[in-house]
Amino acid sequence: MNISGKERLVGGMIATLVVMLLTAPAMAANDLSLNVAAGSETVVPGDTITVTLDVSGLSDAVNGVQVLLNYDDTLMTLVDIVPETVVALPAEGWVEVSQTDDLGDVNWAAVINGDAIFLDHKIATLTFTAIAEGATTVTFRLDAAPFFTKLTRESDSTTILPDTKLPTGTIIITCDDGLFCNGAETFDGAICQPGTDPCDDGVVCTVDVCDETLDTCTNTADNTLCDDGGFCNGAETCDPALDCQAGTNPCDDGVACTVDVCDEILNSCTNTADNTLCDDLLFCNGAETCDAALDCQAGTDPCDDGVACTVDACDETFDTCTNTSDNTLCDDTLFCNGAETCDPVLDCQAGTDPCEDGVACTVDTCDEVADTCANTADDTLCDDGLFCNGPETCDAALDCQAGIDPCDDGVSCTVDVCDEVANACGNTADDTLCDDGLFCNGAETCDAVLDCQAGTDPCDDVVGCTVDTCDEVANTCANTPDNTLCDDTLFCNGAETCDPSLDCQA
Repeated sequence: MNISGKERLVGGMIATLVVMLLTAPAMAANDLSLNVAAGSETVVPGDTITVTLDVSGLSDAVNGVQVLLNYDDTLMTLVDIVPETVVALPAEGWVEVSQTDDLGDVNWAAVINGDAIFLDHKIATLTFTAIAEGATTVTFRLDAAPFFTKLTRESDSTTILPDTKLPTGTIIITCDDGLFCNGAETFDGAICQPGTDPCDDGVVCTVDVCDETLDTCTNTADNTLCDDGGFCNGAETCDPALDCQAGTNPCDDGVACTVDVCDEILNSCTNTADNTLCDDLLFCNGAETCDAALDCQAGTDPCDDGVACTVDACDETFDTCTNTSDNTLCDDTLFCNGAETCDPVLDCQAGTDPCEDGVACTVDTCDEVADTCANTADDTLCDDGLFCNGPETCDAALDCQAGIDPCDDGVSCTVDVCDEVANACGNTADDTLCDDGLFCNGAETCDAVLDCQAGTDPCDDVVGCTVDTCDEVANTCANTPDNTLCDDTLFCNGAETCDPSLDCQA
């Protein structure tokens, strides 16, 4: 429709409206509503949004409608308005007369073809494309006359003003799929971008787990993911922030005067202190020594050792010193501090807790009054809570000891299965685990208590007078009668014979 045609239509509506307002009685309810189609309530950018324009409670048959609409054109774009064919009158339908789209403001008018329609029905379907995230509605604009929303009565083209104009429900446009473990989806201005795994910490040696129910992550360091299997490399470890960390030489004690040797086959170290690596050959400097923990120790005046708890005497002529340690100069009289001692090199040494046995699973207590210790093994400090590991125990000398598989019955031919949920074992005998593949040995079997049992000779027919032979290549037996095996050497009895079914026959 061209502009002049649209102007004529609008002018006619205005004239009709004036007549109606002056002469027409009050009208009954005539409702227009905008309804979001199912599936369009929550969408992502790029999706189609469907809204219907419906009429109900008509007081008269109508053949025209004009609506003015508002919507947020920063969130969605109007694609089209398609008039509907009325189901009750298949030959009838709405025909679009004009449509404009001005910054989200739509002025849309239509007329009916043929007979008038006097029933509740859908007038048109509006389709939009979601273009950005947000929440919006499609509503009727409340403009001044003549550009208001109205119906046209079929009988005399009188304007009917709807009693109610119901807008759409809220339309939510979002990229968020509501799942924590997918990561946060984002909108880049054009399309939705998928989120990234919120639990991937980028550390190869951590086990990353996402809990969708609690919206939480766990990143557990696993040293086994770093292990290169070499002892002399040291134990590689997993740092939950820095990833795998190289192990250090397990035999390098950092002491220059020890000879360090690593045995890869036995997975063992030797660190031998060698004083000669420190000796400067001067007596008055004191004898340099190799301390296996502290490295070379400089010699001092062998008589003035600077140690308050030694009584020092030196004879330079004979290159001799006496440095007598006196522990009483260090004693603080407290039992639970341990026995303080005089070290002729390091002076008074604090006592160590006399009750600390170095075993993590013992409960160590000290009685200062009675000067006694108690070191009580506590198995619960070792328990990992798993049935299939077996019960861990506390060895008062060796610390926590791993449990033994409770389902290992020691029988090589049973299949041992542990049910961690039911805390139960299954031990199923499997004859195939005993089979040596030889026909002439017979079929080996598995006894769930006695382990593999040897098979019986498959060629032994239990007939004493046959010669039984077995062919391992062909997997066959031969049972040959031998009358001589029946001969009782008595002439008067006659010649005994061998029946391969009945054994010796008189």
